[in-house]
Amino acid sequence: MATYSELSNIHEDPGYGSLVNKIRVAVVDKAVSLLGGATPTASEVVWALSALENPATVANGLTHFVVVANKSATVAQILAATDVAVQTNVDSAVDKIVSV
Repeated sequence: MATYSELSNIHEDPGYGSLVNKIRVAVVDKAVSLLGGATPTASEVVWALSALENPATVANGLTHFVVVANKSATVAQILAATDVAVQTNVDSAVDKIVSV
């Protein structure tokens, strides 16, 4: 289990950039999925268009969600997350955001 101190300093780890890159791709994937849905809601469309215009900015914000949502793992485990695990976390975060 990662401590709050470790989570706070995770951005200093050499593997952090790779995690952020995975999250950025997952953000774009989620945006494409939302826009390709049968009946996207207005909030889904707004979020998806924003994500497509600024995937790095959106990814930076969602990185905090992904890191803390996985606080029961070690920092090494968080940084080594698979594409599927990252996508699942991003999907979960975005579903919560657009349902507000």
